[in-house]
Amino acid sequence: MSEIRFTVYGNAVPQARPRVFSGKDGRMHAITPRSTERWREWVKAEAVQHRPGDLWDGPLRMEIDFYLQRPKSTPRTRLYPTTKPDIDNICKAIWDSLEGILYTNDSRIVESIARKLYGDPPRVEVRLMQLEDRKENTCA
Repeated sequence: MSEIRFTVYGNAVPQARPRVFSGKDGRMHAITPRSTERWREWVKAEAVQHRPGDLWDGPLRMEIDFYLQRPKSTPRTRLYPTTKPDIDNICKAIWDSLEGILYTNDSRIVESIARKLYGDPPRVEVRLMQLEDRKENTCA
């Protein structure tokens, strides 16, 4: 089983919905917020250093640990941030960033584990594994 591990330092930014508006030409336009674009570029820059020879195209397992800055008002005894950003939105930003860098499409991710924790420095630790795509022998 092949595996890729890397860490992206900084505060995770959730995948924001594009802002859609009607232009003067009457056509609809969508703009991704700049903070989301910058974060995704930061993730891509780190992932490129771990790029496999060929993009992975089979079933994948991804584990992501998000270490968020602890607010001063939060007791040291609290391990888990139960506030925003939502875990599904910060995962989506990572998945989308890695598409075309490590794998062909984020639909290849068939298993995912994500955790939000407090940690210093703030960072995201990514572990991506290829899974074997074969049926196991089972006794009936």
